Amino acid sequence: MSTIVNQRRVGWHLGLIAVLLFLHRVSAAEPPAWVADLRSAVAAELSAEALPLAQVQPAIEVTSTYDPAQGRMQGSMQVALHNDGAEPWSEIGFVLHANNARSYVGTGITINAATVDGRAVVPRLVADGRGVLLPLTTPLAPGAWTTCTLAFTTTIPEEGGRAGLLTRSAHGHHLYSWLPEPAIHRGGWDFPALVAFSDPSFVRAADYRWRLTLPTGWTLVAGGQESRQTDGTWLVLAPRIRNLVAWVSDQPVEVMRLTPPSGPEVRVAYIGKHTVRAAFCASVARDALIIASEMFGAYPRRSYDIVFATFALQVGGMEASGMTFLHEPLFAKLNWRGRDPLTDQENSLLHATIHEVLHSWWYDQVGNDTHREPWLDEPLTEWSTWYVMERLRSENTMQMLIGTRLPAMMAIAKESAPLDTAGDRMSEMQFGVLLYCRGPLMYQALRVEVGDDALFAALREWYRQHSGGVVTRADWDRTFLTLLPEERRAAFTRSWLTGTDDPVPASMDLVLKSGQAASIRQMVENARSAAAEQKPVAPVTPPPPATPVP
Repeated sequence: MSTIVNQRRVGWHLGLIAVLLFLHRVSAAEPPAWVADLRSAVAAELSAEALPLAQVQPAIEVTSTYDPAQGRMQGSMQVALHNDGAEPWSEIGFVLHANNARSYVGTGITINAATVDGRAVVPRLVADGRGVLLPLTTPLAPGAWTTCTLAFTTTIPEEGGRAGLLTRSAHGHHLYSWLPEPAIHRGGWDFPALVAFSDPSFVRAADYRWRLTLPTGWTLVAGGQESRQTDGTWLVLAPRIRNLVAWVSDQPVEVMRLTPPSGPEVRVAYIGKHTVRAAFCASVARDALIIASEMFGAYPRRSYDIVFATFALQVGGMEASGMTFLHEPLFAKLNWRGRDPLTDQENSLLHATIHEVLHSWWYDQVGNDTHREPWLDEPLTEWSTWYVMERLRSENTMQMLIGTRLPAMMAIAKESAPLDTAGDRMSEMQFGVLLYCRGPLMYQALRVEVGDDALFAALREWYRQHSGGVVTRADWDRTFLTLLPEERRAAFTRSWLTGTDDPVPASMDLVLKSGQAASIRQMVENARSAAAEQKPVAPVTPPPPATPVP
């Protein structure tokens, strides 16, 4: 009898141990062992000056084979991630941007199989296919880790894609949003239905190691460090990446390399006779990386890639983690003989280059909901671009940019909207004027009011505190709005962020030193009044061009 009891006790203990081991496996306090090897490998691309992260990032191992003729990517990925929220998770979410019919045409991601901690699970497509959920047997506690795998197939069309970002063309194939990406959990998994001008970047940043098989003769350019292996495959090491993006081509690709004594190497890939244009872009990209690292915090990687590409829509460029696409009409028409190419208002190639490079700080490292709160990254990126141009030229350049952007408020005088409007509630005109004109002007007004020391200290803290994570309006208020005296904050918010009654705030009289602000204000008010009364706008003599500041 005692033998039977002991056997029962042993069996009970073994069962308890098995349960505890299973729970530990599902809710491990530490990442699995393979993560250390991946992070050690991708550290080869991590700058020695990179800031330590306050957020813990997922680790993602990707293996894929691309068939360019068919436009088909067969891939598998192993993902180690932890619950970065305050509540347990019952499932794991991944974003499938290529399935978003609202702004992608002809693309798609199919999930073929999935596992969670070694157990096969049935993936569940949600939000009209824009997301996939993997069920957990036991809820994942805050701070705990889990490992999942996904096998997928991505379809990449010859035309369509998303403004040409996930498409095949004669010059090259653009691979943006080509794989499942770790979703953001804020009270629930978020799978936004992006409009065409909202960036597909509201995902968790991660460390990626990617092995890609391409046909012989094809070249790869990717965010991070790419290298061809002895077996003919490609290896990409990409630390702290928001979006794993690449470009492949079977054409003769030239690469302009600019390797400064310190700081990241800049590489410009192009097809055709664009050597001088590539040199200009590499030079200003290097300068932007140096200035932004000095003023905001160190760029985290050892390289930055630029690709001269062709988009389906008339966009100047498109940022990605560690790389940028620049649109053909810009680089093909650069005039470096007759004008200063940096400040040329008829060709914005170098302006666009700086802007996309500076997204390395505001989007790639400090992320945000680019669908619902695009004002958190685009205006700051554009203002930072103006600041870099000021540093490269003079304060006259900043004044020129302010003087040419402020009149843009005329374009939306009849359909004004607050700066903090969600992307899908803006017209394309509102999106352009609010985020690339009015929003940057807000930062310059804040700079004038609080001074350079306070503003740049806040920007450095913004970058340090939120690198690798995502920010919200509440974070912005704590960092930037508190720079103002308490009695000024409500009025500043109404004038610049949440209201529409003050299209040219009085502070612009101090910001724009040429005296143009008053006449521009009158023009906008006339247009608004005429729209309200449904009558033609009374003519107003346009202000003269911006004059140099003494």
